[in-house]
Amino acid sequence: MRPRLFSTAFAVTVLVAAFAVPGAASTGSGTIAGATTSESCFASTDGSCDTTVTAAPTGAFSATATLNSPDSPLTRATRYSQALASYRIGFDLPVATPQATISVTVHLDDASASWVQSVPGAFGGTQSPSSGAEVLLQLLGHDAPAACGCGWPSQGAPDVVAVRATEAGAADSISDTAYDLTMSARNAFGDNLLPAGHYEVLLRAYALADLVGPGDWGTLDATMTGRIDAISVSTAPSPTNLTLSVTQERSARVLSAVLTDVGGVGIDGRTISFFADGQPIGTGDTENGVATLSVGGKLRGGSRLFTAEFAGDDSFAGATAQTST
Repeated sequence: MRPRLFSTAFAVTVLVAAFAVPGAASTGSGTIAGATTSESCFASTDGSCDTTVTAAPTGAFSATATLNSPDSPLTRATRYSQALASYRIGFDLPVATPQATISVTVHLDDASASWVQSVPGAFGGTQSPSSGAEVLLQLLGHDAPAACGCGWPSQGAPDVVAVRATEAGAADSISDTAYDLTMSARNAFGDNLLPAGHYEVLLRAYALADLVGPGDWGTLDATMTGRIDAISVSTAPSPTNLTLSVTQERSARVLSAVLTDVGGVGIDGRTISFFADGQPIGTGDTENGVATLSVGGKLRGGSRLFTAEFAGDDSFAGATAQTST
């Protein structure tokens, strides 16, 4: 098994590049918070490898990995080369939510992989090393608020295998292709919510090459150039609590609905609809979480079933409360 070594050779602090967050269900903002580049190379004493990477704050990247087999085809060795461009993608949650989903569109302008023999069939043999060259994309959980036991997916396998060449003389390439990567985060502790705050995921775009075992002389290459086209964040609405009470006054009944978030804080600027025995009787907007409605006439007396309803919106889930008189 080839090693998958991710070592940061250097980091570049960049100016934040902002992306608009479309969609009615979105409550976060997505930005490319920073770009880092990483190079790693592993080879036997008589083999060599080389990597080059670049990452721009606008979301453009390129990576190449080249691996040369050892001088002796009888030498058994593992050789591995990787070039990695990594972006920290940040987004903010203004309110707590059961789940946040981040989607990133990555555009590969050009990607290729090839394995080229220089001296085939050494000593009349037909052995060939196990070889491969890949260009891959991966979206990983990274940073979250300290109060969050967030369940990011494990690193695991890459989301996209763009190209692969595994036989001597084989080559594969793609160009002008977009890939949509999506991942979701939840709080790992029971039914707790993701707290409001700043979150980050990592986009890894990397080229790698490896060559294992005795075989022929040759060179293995993987290369790519691309960019980040779009970032969006969508969230599930945060739960709410709605209570309803009725106060009897001389000439009217006053209905009071209280809308709060999971922390018990009043939610302002939301419309509450009121009903009597299933029929609509008016609306009120919340101030400090409270919406009121005064009703007179036939509704000021007698037995009634009053209902308050918040329909919900992009940030907060709907809720209903009832009380009888």
